[in-house]
Amino acid sequence: MKFGPPGILQFLLAGILVCLLPGCGGGKEDQEPGSKAEGTNPKAEEPGEGTGLQAFLPGKMVDLLFEEEGVFKGKVRLVFREDGKLSVDQEERVSVGEDGALTIYDDNPLKNGTYRVGGALVILKFVKHEVLGVLEFSGGLPEEGGEAQLDVGAEEVLKGTITRIFSSYGEVPRTLADFKGLLDKPLNDREKQLVGRWEHVNEEAQHRSWHINREDHTSSSFIIDPKYDDEGEVVPGEQVRTMRHHIWCVADEVVYFASLVIDQTVNPIADDSQVLRAPNEIGTLYLVSVDGEKRTFRWKLPEEFGGDAIEPFHDRRIEAFEEPEMKPFNAPGALKGFDLLKVHEEVRGHEEPPELEGKGEGSPEE
Repeated sequence: MKFGPPGILQFLLAGILVCLLPGCGGGKEDQEPGSKAEGTNPKAEEPGEGTGLQAFLPGKMVDLLFEEEGVFKGKVRLVFREDGKLSVDQEERVSVGEDGALTIYDDNPLKNGTYRVGGALVILKFVKHEVLGVLEFSGGLPEEGGEAQLDVGAEEVLKGTITRIFSSYGEVPRTLADFKGLLDKPLNDREKQLVGRWEHVNEEAQHRSWHINREDHTSSSFIIDPKYDDEGEVVPGEQVRTMRHHIWCVADEVVYFASLVIDQTVNPIADDSQVLRAPNEIGTLYLVSVDGEKRTFRWKLPEEFGGDAIEPFHDRRIEAFEEPEMKPFNAPGALKGFDLLKVHEEVRGHEEPPELEGKGEGSPEE
């Protein structure tokens, strides 16, 4: 069996919106829809009195806004991991090129450098591109509303404003084995907020989806999209209805998910140890806010697919599903867990084996 070739926007909507487009609230089934959840966004952190930069920075995420054009432009997140690794993430999913240019990636942009604190300076090294930078915070320590200065050489010094500081959390999954390992792990605080039943409606794209995020890191979604012909035009009165089952997690305000089953087809991932490729094998969503009232999630398509034109998406928490395909997930305890690996194996067992070369119609039997 093969995956159908939908239009690129439809494919990306189906592959991205299907899972974890959160509004929020607590992960409890008895929470009132629309109620304000406590701790919905990471707590802002400021250095305590007498705290030095070397003691404060490891394990923190610093959001910066660079107004001027340069190596970085716009909103940038620096993740200073406790092991000395540096992650740089932008809304456009870009990284620094050897010539200082920006490169858009279709894979995970995180885990791309190292850092070292020396007095009041932070030495940044972008491993893949061998670019060095020197970061300095006004006043010696990062503070929300404060200024950061980044010197990347070639007489280029960028000045940015610090918009948020909070602790890094979670682990970024890169293989199917990483995702499967999540099934035995408890949820972090952010993931607990995303557990629940959700509805998403995009009238302009004629897209509707419903999804359930469970406490065992599994998720199921059902999507209704318009059907497109070979010319990319909507076929009047026809729909594409798709059910998907995923494993999901949240790390550093990014939602990661891998689809294992799409309708009655197994997502053809070669082996558990291979690094997953976007967008077919792994998807990412960027959290803007997790709020019980607004239920807002911001994400962008790649630039070549009109990413700058996409506004934040809004999801609505619901108590129960009305679509027949999702009604089984209204059962008591449905938010606790789902035996996705069993479903995966059952679907794999019912798939037709690939036809052997030379054994097609008319080939002689041995």
